Amino acid sequence: MIQDHLPVSRRRLAYLECARGVASVIVILHHFFLAFYPSVKAPVSSGGLKFTPLYLFMNGEGVVAFFFVLSGFVLTVKLHQGFSLEALLSSIVKRLPRLAVPVGASVILGFLVLRFTGDQYALAASLNRSAWLQSFGNAHFPLSFEPSLPDALRQSLVVFLRPYDFYYNSNLWTMGPEFYGSMVAFLIVALTGLFKARRGLLAAVAHGGLVIAFLVFFPPLVPFFAGSYLAFLWANRKTALEISAAPTMALLIGGALGLSFANWVVNTLASLSFMIALLGNRALAGHLSGRLAALLGMLSFPLYLVHAPVILSASSFVYVQLSAAGAPDPAVGLLTLAATLLASGLVCIPFVFLDSSWAGWLNAAVRRLVGSVLAACRNRAAAHPTR
Repeated sequence: MIQDHLPVSRRRLAYLECARGVASVIVILHHFFLAFYPSVKAPVSSGGLKFTPLYLFMNGEGVVAFFFVLSGFVLTVKLHQGFSLEALLSSIVKRLPRLAVPVGASVILGFLVLRFTGDQYALAASLNRSAWLQSFGNAHFPLSFEPSLPDALRQSLVVFLRPYDFYYNSNLWTMGPEFYGSMVAFLIVALTGLFKARRGLLAAVAHGGLVIAFLVFFPPLVPFFAGSYLAFLWANRKTALEISAAPTMALLIGGALGLSFANWVVNTLASLSFMIALLGNRALAGHLSGRLAALLGMLSFPLYLVHAPVILSASSFVYVQLSAAGAPDPAVGLLTLAATLLASGLVCIPFVFLDSSWAGWLNAAVRRLVGSVLAACRNRAAAHPTR
């Protein structure tokens, strides 16, 4: 059987999580350059790095496409490998609370930055004319906005459900697509699990229709469903996928070139190239499965949550102070980047503990809840059989 020799092992998930960690670092660099050196993000024709392979290391938009491809894959691949109603219901029930607690904490962090760190971000923006800094990370504050704890608590509850309601931490704009995309992907899992005779056709039609629809109406969800379909194909393949060094290098180079653009379709194809290389080359997977890789994977989500408030406060303070002291521009940049990475790492530590402890407790609680509900339904059906 396929499951006997082609499982998605914990090691495989570890190296995929490492890839997520690398992507989180790239998002930090993306916002760092938007904040302090926005000209670097300009097209190469204007003196920037966009449309060059180096843009891969600061293309936050492209990396978000990779995040969504990876999420669509990881959330559904085990369900496609061995469909279980209990596992599917558990995934659906826990999805929102799983994300809501650490994300809500990051909303409160953004409130604290606004409330207690003053206008450091605006002072830094006055030095380099960064529109991203000046607008608190493209926050889109409502009219007559004043930060308040009740408003932050409200936003921590609705940031997944209401579009453009994420101004305390604008990096959370991805949470809505992440939540809604996962719910639709779970629906496709249910369809392919219940109608096994037509599962291949159902998966192709459902994913293809969603990609076409969202390409027109909301392109950020295109990579999510591309990742979900990749999970279906991976889970139902007949032979092991083995990619040698040369094709792997071609996939990685193609992915890097694709991420030198800011286009959802191109970035989705580039992300799929990276995913196929990761899934098919054991040597590459091995390099991303060590202790350092595991640590990077563990830090990935907390770093993603906290780094924007850090840049808008501590990093901006360091940048302003170094600039006022007349430090050379290279020194200002390097020291501000070092402060950004250090402060983000320190701030994310409590988020790591919160995320891991909450996820562990929630997984166990949801399994018990769903298991007891299904057992009660089975007992009821046994007690009242259909005549």
